[in-house]
Amino acid sequence: MRPDCSQFSVPSLPTEIWLQIISHLDLVDVWLHLRPCCLLFHAISIEIAHRHIQQRVNNLCSVHSGNQLSLTTPHFHWDEPPANHPTHMNIITWTGLPQDQHPDIFLVPAEEIPTCFSVYLAEEMSWTYTLRVTFRRAYIADDGVEKWIADGGWVMYYGRMQGPMPEDMSLERALKARRVCPTTVTVPLAGLVRMLLLGPDQGY
Repeated sequence: MRPDCSQFSVPSLPTEIWLQIISHLDLVDVWLHLRPCCLLFHAISIEIAHRHIQQRVNNLCSVHSGNQLSLTTPHFHWDEPPANHPTHMNIITWTGLPQDQHPDIFLVPAEEIPTCFSVYLAEEMSWTYTLRVTFRRAYIADDGVEKWIADGGWVMYYGRMQGPMPEDMSLERALKARRVCPTTVTVPLAGLVRMLLLGPDQGY
């Protein structure tokens, strides 16, 4: 007679204990059995997350002040997630110019840009509570394109109307000449999922 497996449950152990158990297994067993299973479940979870985001997210918004309620600083809206984005990746990248909500506001030159991201839901057209990330400028290319990065896999590219500013240019003149607009944004899949799980807000 086979035992009734429904009477048993998977033991709930701390991660450290599982690591100790795995460390005592033969390397061949880990490579041939545990690793393929982990990779399979990881691939399935990534695919499910991509499909859910495609169905739920109508718009991605970024507010470049660190304050999600600010209407006096640049904020941009991208369209729905790109349909042709590879679903095996842990990121989603929006390319192309977003809808610029405040074309007459200039982004102050800085070494860091606190930014709040939120997503508009496809059905409710409300946006979720925002995640706040701080971008650091990685480099300025010869053509004036700036790359900004943040911990966790966030990447933002800015294109400027003009190239790099001369060193002796005043701050006031630089603000007028150095208007920037994000051209590409890469968002970690975990960030998008977290925004969906935080719950809807009324937006602004």
